[in-house]
Amino acid sequence: MDNLFASLTHEDSIAFLISVFVSFLIGYVTAWLLYGSRVSKLKKKLKAVRDELSQAAAERDQLREELDLGKADMVRMERESEELAAYIRKLEEERSQWLKELKDAHQRAARAEEDARSYAGTIEDLNNQLLGLKTRMGNAAPVNGETDSTAARMAALEEKITRLLAEKSTAKGGPDPAEFRETKKRLAAMEKRFSALMDENEALRRELAEAKGMQLKEEKQPVSESLSEVMGAAVQKAVAGKGKSTSKTPKPKAPAKDDLTRIKGIGPGIEEKLNAMGIYNFEQISHFDEEDIERVSVALGSFKNRILRDDWVGQATKLFEEQKAVTRDA
Repeated sequence: MDNLFASLTHEDSIAFLISVFVSFLIGYVTAWLLYGSRVSKLKKKLKAVRDELSQAAAERDQLREELDLGKADMVRMERESEELAAYIRKLEEERSQWLKELKDAHQRAARAEEDARSYAGTIEDLNNQLLGLKTRMGNAAPVNGETDSTAARMAALEEKITRLLAEKSTAKGGPDPAEFRETKKRLAAMEKRFSALMDENEALRRELAEAKGMQLKEEKQPVSESLSEVMGAAVQKAVAGKGKSTSKTPKPKAPAKDDLTRIKGIGPGIEEKLNAMGIYNFEQISHFDEEDIERVSVALGSFKNRILRDDWVGQATKLFEEQKAVTRDA
């Protein structure tokens, strides 16, 4: 051992030790640079994965909102289809009633024509009798009693002829021509409207079938369970934060909760977010101003400007007016 340390005092030994130390430093620096480069690459890769995760979450939310919209549109179309079917049944009943009235009018007209022909024969017969009586009175020299009797018979015949002529005139007229033409006009318009409604009902059925097909296609797309949990928590946090802001929308003391999905563009998911912000009924949405629209658009995230595009305010105003009308009628 003493010989080892004694040999280190030689110049060649010192140079050897220095070279070993320098080699160690060079190896350490090289290893550190290689490790740092690898760490940098891993950090970039991690950032790229996080960006892809965020983009996938945004796309998933968008697909969910579009699915909610599809469901809302499907419910609306089903409701409209049911209302249209009920209206068509009502039109069919009215059409049947008008056809029955038209048939009765034709029957009355036929009977009137038959009565007119019968009256014409009777009047002609009476005219022949009257003409014969006048001829007999002109050619004969009747006594006063016979003259009075004949005159009375002639007067009675003339009165009967006058009455029959009046009845014939009424019989020829049959049902009121104006009313008859109006009934035919209403029936033609009814048939045209019925045909248009049938076409519209068929179009609604096709749209409903397309919406159902779109819903099934959307539901088949897989969504990551862990991604759903992470982004669901983020959305709930964002909605809770937005819900704390003060709204200029007038709120009644005990707000009634309306079915907001009746507004085109609002699905069940959006309805839940609106309720979380304190928006429950059509009256509140009908009073939205620019600041309220901007605030709600920001809360909806990737669906900005949907309020203006689908005219929520106009639809809510119309539905609120219908509610007030129903309340007044009740």
